Amino acid sequence: MAFIVKREFGLPDSITIAGGLTNLTFNPNQTYYKTNTQIDSLAASTNGSYNYQAQAGFLYITSPLNQNVVNDYSSNSWVFAFDEDSCGYYIVNPSTDKFNFPTNGWIYQSIPSGPNDFGNSGPALITITTP
Repeated sequence: MAFIVKREFGLPDSITIAGGLTNLTFNPNQTYYKTNTQIDSLAASTNGSYNYQAQAGFLYITSPLNQNVVNDYSSNSWVFAFDEDSCGYYIVNPSTDKFNFPTNGWIYQSIPSGPNDFGNSGPALITITTP
């Protein structure tokens, strides 16, 4: 039996992140699901694209120009973040294509400035898979 993966634009219904990311509060290495509605700290997408939300709640990936609910950042790139009271960045991707999820080229970075939550810089050594 063949399975068909439904995609909107170049965005899969889910992505899985593994390896290279650790956090004492939440485990960012898990599966994230496409959404355009608000869930916990992730605001509804407003740019015609989608976001990705982990089932754990406070971890999310926003497509370019989307926001979290406290609106404490604006970025024209993909951002993987943690949010409770204010946003903490894990990794970003410089791609500005909101209709295609980037599976490589992610870097450890804090926006707009300062150290990131991992204390690392440069390429993020992670594996991102899409169905």
